Amino acid sequence: MRKAALQIRGIDVEKLLKKALRLADETNAAVTGIAKDKSGYDMRFMHKKEAGKIIAAMRKGHSIESSFKLVGEKKGKKLYRDFYVVK
Repeated sequence: MRKAALQIRGIDVEKLLKKALRLADETNAAVTGIAKDKSGYDMRFMHKKEAGKIIAAMRKGHSIESSFKLVGEKKGKKLYRDFYVVK
């Protein structure tokens, strides 16, 4: 299972956060946490697929970058977290 994080950055982060929350509510995405960062907000999702739906909807009119990071192992399997930056 891959978890995902949506990093909201840019000039109008409050507006982007509201849009992301509305899309998460519409798609019934499992948001596991929202944290305020010095440069914006970080939203964490239980499943990469749920975050992907929100990213696809936000792709119009916004710059999106993606990356992934190894965050540990569980029962010998490597666990990765996907990161998406929306500006």
